[in-house]
Amino acid sequence: MNKSHICKKLVNATLTLSFLLPFNAHSQNYFRATEDKTKYSLKGSEYISGQNYRDALMRVNLLGAVNKPGSHLVPANSELSSLLAFAGGHTEDADIESITVKRKVKDGYTVITHDLDSFLQDKDKQDLRLRPNDLIHVPQRKPFISDNGLKILTVASTVLGLIVSGLVIDDRI
Repeated sequence: MNKSHICKKLVNATLTLSFLLPFNAHSQNYFRATEDKTKYSLKGSEYISGQNYRDALMRVNLLGAVNKPGSHLVPANSELSSLLAFAGGHTEDADIESITVKRKVKDGYTVITHDLDSFLQDKDKQDLRLRPNDLIHVPQRKPFISDNGLKILTVASTVLGLIVSGLVIDDRI
């Protein structure tokens, strides 16, 4: 190995250590200071973003008829409408009147159903506050005719068309 290669490795290692060590020490001291000054405490599923405890992020999981489903890091105390905005909104066939939230409680899980449409139309109604590790499902609206119903309708109309064509041909002969 030549001297420039060794020098580059040494500089990279020094920069890496100088970046990591002060950051960790600073963030730990800052976290302790903010925890002492406030009643807010972070749980294991929340993260700090920035230099304020109010900037804590939490992970929630969003599934169903949304433009960007998946796991999202959102600010603590976010509301359901904010999460949907972070996820690019709901799709056209989303049923926003029956959104379900599965939330872990001490003795298992609880399921909350939220009508986002009535919240958007009623000024007095409150939006649902999210908690860390919530699982949110935005269902799709059920189509007017199911896939099986559409297949049966197609076969029936084809058979009826053949029968009517046969009668018309038989009448002309």
